[in-house]
Amino acid sequence: MDQGKATVRVKEPAHDLIVSQADVIQLKSFLHALKLGLQNKDIGQVKLSTLRPASSAQVEKQKTRLVVTSRRDYPLTTSFPYSLESLKISTCTLRKVDGRISSLKHLTVLDLSENQLRDLPDDLAKLQHLAELHLQNNVVEKFPASLCIAYSRSLRLLDMNNNMLSCLPPQFCELTELVNLKLDNNQLASLPKNFGNLINLRFFCGV
Repeated sequence: MDQGKATVRVKEPAHDLIVSQADVIQLKSFLHALKLGLQNKDIGQVKLSTLRPASSAQVEKQKTRLVVTSRRDYPLTTSFPYSLESLKISTCTLRKVDGRISSLKHLTVLDLSENQLRDLPDDLAKLQHLAELHLQNNVVEKFPASLCIAYSRSLRLLDMNNNMLSCLPPQFCELTELVNLKLDNNQLASLPKNFGNLINLRFFCGV
């Protein structure tokens, strides 16, 4: 705040209000009035000066893409921007999927490759617009049926090369929008009975 910057996170509808290059005193007054308003207190005595409209050069565009490739850069104390459409967290030795990711409703591309993930949480089913899921080079043992159902109309690319998959659930065949599927170097002995239902599949490697 002392640098004239602040982020106000709105839960419903999910949105981030990013303030930068603001006058510090005006910004503190604004946030104070906002806090009082949320507490249903009278803000009539709060002095707010008239704000000048920001120029187009001063308006920051919402971040739609984020790449994290080291533990040092991992956002532990800050949130992921709600506006993200593409998120890559690779080579960070993650053992669990960060629960905050499931709240990124605009995500279409999620890359969690080159980590140490063993399980995929059902919460990832909330990413109903996901078109690409990159999970290569982990130790994932199973692909949840809940994700098969959630991604049945959106997922076009799934990369699970170099994992520990031993079988795929019957619901996997509901991923009928899949175009590119990579399952090399797993422990699969067979494919689901109705694998032929993946009528849009053009590129496949595995087993």
